[in-house]
Amino acid sequence: MAAKAATAERPKNNISYESYQLLYANHDSTPHNGDAFGLSLAWAHEKRNWSAKFAGQARLYQGSNDYGVAVPEAFVRWAHPTRHIEATFGRKILDWNPTEKFWLQSQVNTRQGQSLMSEAQEGLTGLSVAWHNDHFATEIFGSFTYIPRLTSTWKVRDGQLYNTAYWEVAPPHSTTIVGKEVPINYHLRHPQVRDILWRPAVGVHLGPQWGTAHHQSSLKAYAMVKPENILRASATGHLDVGNVQAAIPPRFMADVGVVVHYQNIFGIDWSQKWDQWKLNVGMRATQPHQDPARKRLANMVNVFQKEDAYLQFDTRQQRHSYVDALLTYGGEYWNWAVSYIRYLRGHQDRQEMLTAPTEWENAVGGKLSYAFSDTWQTTAKTQYDFARHDLLLRGELNINFWKTIAVTLGMELLKAGQRGYWYRYRQKSTVYSSLAYSF
Repeated sequence: MAAKAATAERPKNNISYESYQLLYANHDSTPHNGDAFGLSLAWAHEKRNWSAKFAGQARLYQGSNDYGVAVPEAFVRWAHPTRHIEATFGRKILDWNPTEKFWLQSQVNTRQGQSLMSEAQEGLTGLSVAWHNDHFATEIFGSFTYIPRLTSTWKVRDGQLYNTAYWEVAPPHSTTIVGKEVPINYHLRHPQVRDILWRPAVGVHLGPQWGTAHHQSSLKAYAMVKPENILRASATGHLDVGNVQAAIPPRFMADVGVVVHYQNIFGIDWSQKWDQWKLNVGMRATQPHQDPARKRLANMVNVFQKEDAYLQFDTRQQRHSYVDALLTYGGEYWNWAVSYIRYLRGHQDRQEMLTAPTEWENAVGGKLSYAFSDTWQTTAKTQYDFARHDLLLRGELNINFWKTIAVTLGMELLKAGQRGYWYRYRQKSTVYSSLAYSF
């Protein structure tokens, strides 16, 4: 049987053993957490006008009690049989921004973050209502529930702050005070679940469309007010001078908390489809927005300005706008994509822990997937930023045996310029492998 799709996908239901090995020594306090047992489950069902879908993954990291959970989609959907109306309740990936997946961004949907360069996404939780005909399409989304990314979590161990994801970068171990290096002792304030969970969001995606199924054009725009897809850090700190008689050295005490900031996101896209080819050109913007329930948290720096405060976590939000283009082709055995992105306005310096990211400034990328057979498939992707000299390379080989055993071999290589977003990940180049059994 010939290979049908060029992009290989792991079987939907499987148990796996995964290993991620860093190519460089890990100089921060983040534990390696590179080996894990994994479980992936997927289920779908349709009956008359109703359908349901669930997709979820869980990881248990070997040698620790850390774990990660991802639920990309879990929803129930009702569709009218003749009026082209459907309502979806639950967690769903919104197909509003055609390029955010390619460029590893997280404006509308959330990146799973199972690896540094993985494109896997998680949707938003709420209610969406969509309607379309041959000339126009509309989708409205609303939610009162905010569920952040759960594949990685910040924790404290022996006074050091670390993340359960192997590729995340921990904050500094020490700071310099009056010419002397002083260790930092972190304390993490865990927020109340209700303070994170109950966060409203609303958005709309609409526009005209015309043509046939093989030659279709559309001009669509979207706008949304929603929490950021990442949790942000706020911190206060003071210097503990210690006790010379008790042989207690001085140390800096940092108290780190978590806040959720809101943002407005806007976008407009023109797309043109010719059979297996598709071109998308768009413009997007993100703008800081005050949380309607907690306005005091917006655009602030949560640091007590004291004489002994030597550590600051800047939580101010930045405004960004950019243009992008994406050309894709999907064939029987292979598919490819090329894309370009250019920032028009925004803060371009390197960001600190958990602040608003500006991943790209003036970049081009390409991706190629090829299926040699039902057994062998491969994918390669590269991205380069001309302004910041960041280079990302990702390659993966998938081998499937007897439709139940899957072996994956891959690598993620990174060369980063000193002023870019990716600079802090410069020591996170990785080779990885997995062995999965589907059921």
